[in-house]
Amino acid sequence: MATKPKSHEQVSREIHEELEALRKAGFVPLTQKEQRELRRQQRQGEAERAKLTQQDILNKCDSTGSCVATINDIKNAFPNLIHQIDDNAYRTQIDNKGFHEFLLSNKLSFSLPDFVFKKQV
Repeated sequence: MATKPKSHEQVSREIHEELEALRKAGFVPLTQKEQRELRRQQRQGEAERAKLTQQDILNKCDSTGSCVATINDIKNAFPNLIHQIDDNAYRTQIDNKGFHEFLLSNKLSFSLPDFVFKKQV
């Protein structure tokens, strides 16, 4: 007995259902559109969360010895230190006098590529 061939719609629906099941299980990488949406949601969540102030940085450094900051945190704590020149490009004015006075008066060091404040011993 010959089996009836499946229609194109049936095959497409089965493939789509299998891919969705695999995606939900984490076995299939996300599409480019899904990856962009996920990154956008992460950036939006980061922007909405409470930003660090200078006092928050000091408190965290005193308790743990270091404080990892984001660009938005640094822009909030030191508004004259970082300027956005494009959507994803930033320019820092690391020779900012107020920033250096903050570091020296609180015995902190700052590593630029990682945006980490560390308590000096």
